[in-house]
Amino acid sequence: MSHTNISLVQLTPSAIAQVHLLMAQKQLDSSYGLRLTANSHSGCAPELGLGFDRPKEQDLVFELDGLRVMLQKTAALHLAGKTLDYQEQDGQAGFLFL
Repeated sequence: MSHTNISLVQLTPSAIAQVHLLMAQKQLDSSYGLRLTANSHSGCAPELGLGFDRPKEQDLVFELDGLRVMLQKTAALHLAGKTLDYQEQDGQAGFLFL
């Protein structure tokens, strides 16, 4: 596990608030954080995703506003420079990578 003070990915305040809310609803303790993923398929743009997990040895880990964010080193190339946002619009809500 490699800790860094530099965040490779940004999260908007609404995304951070929603992640904290979901973690509280799921009763996850402080050993958990937000895992960002990038699953590559040959010839296609990677599928970006997120979930809750504990840090693993091969992860890059950083903290944003009290939220631990983790990603595998292999996903860093696809996620670097992205921003995760949470939007509510027209009765629908969800996370979106910008």
